[in-house]
Amino acid sequence: MRDGKTVVAILLVIAMMSFFAESGEASQATFAPPQSKVNQLLTLADGSLVALTAEKGGLYILKPGGLKWERWPGTPETHLYSAASAPDGALYLATASGLARWNSALTAWEIVREGAASRVSFSSSREQSRQYTMLVNFWGRGLAMLAWRQANEDDHQFELNPTQEEMKGLPVAPVQAILLREEDAWYAGLFGHGVFRFDASASSWETAHDGLGSLFVMTLAAGPTEELYVGTYGGGLLVLDTGRTDWRLADPFFAGTSIQDLAFGEKGEIVAGSVAHGLFLSLDKGTSWQRIDLGIPDGNITAVAVGKDGSIWAGVWGSGPFVSRDQGTSWRPVPID
Repeated sequence: MRDGKTVVAILLVIAMMSFFAESGEASQATFAPPQSKVNQLLTLADGSLVALTAEKGGLYILKPGGLKWERWPGTPETHLYSAASAPDGALYLATASGLARWNSALTAWEIVREGAASRVSFSSSREQSRQYTMLVNFWGRGLAMLAWRQANEDDHQFELNPTQEEMKGLPVAPVQAILLREEDAWYAGLFGHGVFRFDASASSWETAHDGLGSLFVMTLAAGPTEELYVGTYGGGLLVLDTGRTDWRLADPFFAGTSIQDLAFGEKGEIVAGSVAHGLFLSLDKGTSWQRIDLGIPDGNITAVAVGKDGSIWAGVWGSGPFVSRDQGTSWRPVPID
């Protein structure tokens, strides 16, 4: 019988690292430059694309029509864990130094909440640009819901509502994904523990993973028709339809796969990136799926995005970003250097 502590330690290490493919690509990626190790791709409102890499301060931007990635100026020289765009268009970074917000007026980053943060998510409903809410995961402190209030460009504040004490109750485990769907429906995906939903009226977290084939959650996102998607390690991609309480496999394609990132386009496109099982695309809001990874190096697809122009992007760990402008028929590398 295995030592229980050893097993837990192994799982924690797996959860905190990006997943390498079970092939020679894994060892090759180990020696690749850090800027080729893409942790996240994000499409901004103006059509720009943002890439987070494994290096400290590794934040890059590819502007519409641009041919070369540019390093975002003034990015904190620390580990960057995730990025998200707020309803007012502001870019936020969850970093080892705290929650950072890009101040476009000052053209500088400002730490708006101290404490190492790993995830940040905004309400999927459209709110007033000067008032919105976000869900943030802080290392060692758990989840916090922050309300952003801005009277004018120079007068803004964050408020905890509810307090972090009121939001406790989740198992002690790596939080892989958080989702603030609406003010009374908040979700968290925990590696090894499944999906949880926060009931604002009862101020408690409840399990919400009926039907999941794997409790090892890797990503969680809201789909184009308000359904929820969860990507799991070894259990594939699953969907929680509106009004349902049980998850279903999105497509037989996904049986036994490990899905670690999702992206949605404005015309109903859904892209799913996997560990060693390729890249998947739906053009009809998840009704049907196809594999589209021919031409992408075999390995670990850690990040995906859909551009404003319909282009499909994939970040391959150790090989950098790739783009397809013909719905996955052909691909070309767009290296960060």
